[in-house]
Formats: sequence, C-alpha cells, structure tokens
Amino acid sequence: MKERYVSILTLFIISLLVLCGCTTNETNKNEAEKENETVSDECGNDVGNGFEIITGPDIDAFEGDVDNPFRSLSVHPTDPDTILVGTEGNGFLKSTDGGNSWERLRLGLRHSELGYPEIYDISWSQSNPEIIYAATTNGPGPVTGSIGSDAGIYKSTDGGQTWVRKNCNIPCSAILSVYVDSIDEDHVFVGVEDGKSTRTGTYFSGGMYETTDGGERWELVELGPLDYQNTYVLFRCSKDEGTLITYGLDSRYDKYSTDDIGFLKSNDSGFIWEEFAPELKSIGVSFFDISSDGSKIYVVAEGVFYISTDAGVSWTNKDMHTGALYFVSVSPADKNRVLFGKDADLYLSKDGLDTFEKVIEIERTGSIHFADIVFAPSSPNIVYAITTGDYPSTPGYNLYRSNNSGDSFTKIVNLRTDVLNVIP
Repeated sequence: MKERYVSILTLFIISLLVLCGCTTNETNKNEAEKENETVSDECGNDVGNGFEIITGPDIDAFEGDVDNPFRSLSVHPTDPDTILVGTEGNGFLKSTDGGNSWERLRLGLRHSELGYPEIYDISWSQSNPEIIYAATTNGPGPVTGSIGSDAGIYKSTDGGQTWVRKNCNIPCSAILSVYVDSIDEDHVFVGVEDGKSTRTGTYFSGGMYETTDGGERWELVELGPLDYQNTYVLFRCSKDEGTLITYGLDSRYDKYSTDDIGFLKSNDSGFIWEEFAPELKSIGVSFFDISSDGSKIYVVAEGVFYISTDAGVSWTNKDMHTGALYFVSVSPADKNRVLFGKDADLYLSKDGLDTFEKVIEIERTGSIHFADIVFAPSSPNIVYAITTGDYPSTPGYNLYRSNNSGDSFTKIVNLRTDVLNVIP
C-alpha cells in the first residue's frame, strides 16, 4: 500500500512538473509573439496590408483616377513579348504574349482607400530578369509609422508575381526613378523626390540613393550641396559603352532655377559621377535618351529638342514649336532612329530629327499624349508605346505595338476598358 502511494505521488509530481513546463513555455511563447507584434519595422518594409488584394478600378472612386502609366512601360530584357506596365492606382499589369492576354499583379503592394501607390518607373535586372525593381510614390512622406505611405521602392524576385518593399535608410517614400546595374543585380540607383507631406506638412529630403546589397540598405550619393532637393527623374545607360547618365532637377520645378544639379554621367557603373552639359543645367529638362554607343543624346525641354552627337560636349537645338513635346526614345540598333510624342501624336525620325513623320494620330478629345515609348532590348524591331489621358473624357491608356522598328503601329489593347475593368 505504501509503495502504491509513493508511485501515485511520484506520478502526480511528474505530471505537475510537465504541466508547469508546458504552461511556462506557452507563456514565454505568447510573450515573445506579443513583443514581436509591438516591435516597429525600422525600415518600413513590413508587408502591411499587401496580402489583401483589392479589386478595381472603381471608376467613380475619385476624380484623379486616370491611370497614368508614367514611365512604367517596360519590356523583358530577353523576351520582347513579355511586358510589364505599372498603373497609377491599380498595381501591375503583365503580358507574356505580346499584349494579347494579361494578368494583374498586386501581391505584396500596400494600399490605401484610394488604391495602390503610383508606379512611376520599372527596371528589370538584365543579369537575372526574375529580379525587378519598381519606383512608386504617393507624394513626399514617411516610409514608417502609422501614417506611413504605402509607396517607396518595391522589389520582386519572381518576375513580378510578388513584391516586397526595400526602403531601409530611404528618407522619403516618393521614388520617381530606378536603375538596376546591367551586370550586378544587387547594385541599384533610385531617384527620391523631396518635399512637404500634404498630410502633416513635414519636410522630407530626397536625392539619389544607391544600394549594393539588393536593397537591404540604401546610401545617399553625394553630388553637391543641394543634392537632397534635386529629383533625378530618369536614368539612361548606353548599351555598348556602359555610360550611365541622369539629370538632377530642382524639386520646385522652376526651369530658371540655379539649384538644378543638371546632367551627370558615370563611366564606372555609378561609383564616380561628373557633371556635363552645363548649358542645359537650368532649362527644365523633362525627357532624354542616349544611343547605344553613348555618342548621341536627345533632350526634351520646353518644346525644344537639344541634340548632341559627341556624348554631350556640344549641342544643337531644334524648336518643335509646341509646349506639348513628350517622351523620346532612341533605337538600340540605330542612333538616328528616334520616336517621340508631340501634342497627342507619335512621330518617327530616321535621320536624327532632321526630318520626321507622324506614325500614330489620335483624335483629340481632351488631354491625351504618349507617356512612354520602349524599344524591346533584345529585338529593337519591336516597339511599344502607351498613352495617358483624363478618364473618362479621353481614350487614354492605349497600348500600341510596332513590328518594324516604329514605321507603323497597331493598337493592341486599352488597359482600362479591356484589362482593369475585366480582371477583378
């Protein structure tokens, strides 16, 4: 009987110890989970509501829902039929068959009651096309906190199917441009726009930022005493020579501002930058492109083309007699073949802008123009061009394709009516 009592007592003590241990472990686990929940993300990279896919567009949501493509029409580095387009508030649209069919990609993108952030620019990695970076903005604002923006720099490692933010050490969530090194997929530049938050009135600095570790951390590229208030709206690289150029524009967008940093070039993948073309420093540059060999540069500013045939040493200009002069794109195969938007139409020059002809004419029903023009990197005979316009009064958001280097185009799709309004 005594032995039986001892056995029961021993079993009771063991059970009690096991129960206490489990309870203690569960308590510690719950406390750890609670602590993790309260720790803020210092870089603002948490997915937030990015797994909650919102449908759309709601065409009556707000007046500004015009779905601009900005500079976010992009073509796969090796597949001319794979296209990725960033929208103003509805995420990404992707086609792998030259624009005949589409899918909407939004997983990982944060959003607000007005939709997804504006996707301003997209850059594929040439060395690993599964890696894509997207510059997004909702205007100047913070990247962290309860009133943090949904925007900033996003990265995909699966060809655009899913996205994560990479904002560590970025001072402002307004990103307008991005460029991935053609050789090193972890080496990337972004152009950050400075300005005051419309929500809080707080000032956020900008500038050119660089990462060498795939976006885990960014550092300011020091370019001058006013680099933080300049916006680097475009990056362009010569295909053969590897010369990378950009233009620093004072964020006040005053074409007479003496605070513009102006044109910069790097011949070593962006490690050393030097100024060039001082005569174009304060003329309000809006677009530019560079030939594959780096010798020819075409610049658009206030309805005038500025052209250099010696890599920016000297310049001539050609007045197009209109303030509505838009995007310019140079063929990778022919530095004298240029496509550009003028008023609402698209023009082609085969002789370096000495002469040009209209290749797409659009009925003028409102504010509409070509927002982006891209020669397919691997097949320059294939070209895509996209329009923007104030919805619903103008037929914007049309995507066109050329199979003969821009001699003629065929309309493929209206991304608003044929894709966004069809795919939930």
